[in-house]
Amino acid sequence: MHEQKLLELIGNLPKDPRFTKDMRFHQSWWRAFVMAESQGPYPTRPDHVIGNVINNGETSKKNFLTPN
Repeated sequence: MHEQKLLELIGNLPKDPRFTKDMRFHQSWWRAFVMAESQGPYPTRPDHVIGNVINNGETSKKNFLTPN
């Protein structure tokens, strides 16, 4: 039950090699739990969402690089 809820909060992750997948998971965790943002559109496929992209970063001005 907890694992399913965690996966819902983390969001969609692409199929990547292990190291890349781990890093994307950490980005997604940070987006969900620290930044309190929803997942955003996949860069090359706007009809798909991905966990390590911020949904409304341009509006909220939140990003992964600085607190601002």
